[in-house]
Amino acid sequence: TSLDVRGCTNLKNLICYVNSLTSINVSGFTSLTSINAGYNRLISFSVSGCTSLGILCCNYNSLASLNVSGLASLSNLRCESNPLTSVNITGDISLPAQSTTDTWATAFVTDPGVTVTGP
Repeated sequence: TSLDVRGCTNLKNLICYVNSLTSINVSGFTSLTSINAGYNRLISFSVSGCTSLGILCCNYNSLASLNVSGLASLSNLRCESNPLTSVNITGDISLPAQSTTDTWATAFVTDPGVTVTGP
């Protein structure tokens, strides 16, 4: 099941947790400041170009990879309990505890063997 929010260009908050969603695409939603999409079945999740996004909650899904590169406003990321194998956090992102990728991976990713690309 996909969530289609095309045309909702002024959307600021998206709350869609616990809905059995498999795909969400909010790419380019520059007004979006927070997303709570936890406890779904997401295998596809696109947030590129969401330049105002500060809070992203996508925990307890089926995501193998997550790309939050270039999301400079991102300060709170919850992505635990996903089968993640890669996380891209490149760019000027203000996540706490990211002085090294190992610290970031330990703080935000609970599964071992995840490749983190970033600062």
